Formats: sequence, structure tokens, C-alpha cells
Amino acid sequence: MKILTYQSMTLVQWQQLICTLKYIFSITITTTTGCSSKWGFGLQWCYEEAVQTLSLQCIKKPYWASELLLEIKIDELIRKALASQQPTNE
Repeated sequence: MKILTYQSMTLVQWQQLICTLKYIFSITITTTTGCSSKWGFGLQWCYEEAVQTLSLQCIKKPYWASELLLEIKIDELIRKALASQQPTNE
């Protein structure tokens, strides 16, 4: 599956995404770079705080889930995390 890369992700957004990924996929992330799998799902990630960049790839999927479905779901979760905690221009 392809690597998904996102810019401008703050540490707070990354931490929120970690909680979401644990809730949705039961995958525990404790480091800024690594890989983990559970229940047929496997993710590989690299979060670089200094440049606020996240690269994430689904490396394992259950037989019943399509690659496209997983990419769409992961992209949706990351975009929601990116939309949170953004400063408003008031």
C-alpha cells in the first residue's frame, strides 16, 4: 500500500491521532517511528516533530478489507486530527 504523508501536524495532533488509531485499529503507538500490528491490521509510521511531518503506511490488512478502504479511512482519521487544534483567525 502507498505511503501517506502529511505536513503541518503538531505534537498535540499527533498525540490525538495515536489515541484514535488505538481506538479504531487497536494499535498501540509509543514511539515517533515504528510499526505495529494487531487483529490483521499493520501500520508503519514516522512522525518528525521538528518539521511537523507524518508518514504512515498500512503494511498489513485483513483479508476482508480492501487497500482502498483502509487508505480512505486512515486518510480521514489523519485529516480530522489535522483539522483539530488549529488556531482560528478572529
